[in-house]
Amino acid sequence: MVPQCFAEESLLFEQRYFTVPEALDTLFPDATRVSSESVQLTDADIVAIEDALGWDSSGGAMHLYKAYASDELISYAIELNELGKYFPITFMVKVSKEYVVEDALVLVYREKVGASVRKRRFLKQFFSKDKTHPFMLNLDVDGITGATISSATISSGIKKAILVVEQLQVRQLKNESVLD
Repeated sequence: MVPQCFAEESLLFEQRYFTVPEALDTLFPDATRVSSESVQLTDADIVAIEDALGWDSSGGAMHLYKAYASDELISYAIELNELGKYFPITFMVKVSKEYVVEDALVLVYREKVGASVRKRRFLKQFFSKDKTHPFMLNLDVDGITGATISSATISSGIKKAILVVEQLQVRQLKNESVLD
């Protein structure tokens, strides 16, 4: 019996737009130092975030970045993987110390269609928004025709990013007050 060898077309259409170092350089051009930590949300964190979001959210490990100018914290960034139609979209959101979106970048897009969510003209509509905004398509977010699911994924993911950063900082402050 002769083994059959066929080339199979991959269902994964992965496009890498930024590496993590490139994204950090883009998001934090004035930073003198950027720290990185892998964070895991606790059950209490997830409950608080889901209550604020109004929908279920996956936890999982995430990477939190803190940018400093000299020794002063200037802003945060968080790297998320949120499910698009079939595959995760990897993106990074820059959040101010006041928990306001300052920037966002799509690092890796894995779907066959919808990659236009990585473009500035789509992402800039999130800048200056905080957790009080609904982040809902056709309400305060203009989706992209042909990329509706990806538009919704990025939109909900950016709101989640704000809430995650805030929750992690609240948790850190609680832990510091326990140590005092």
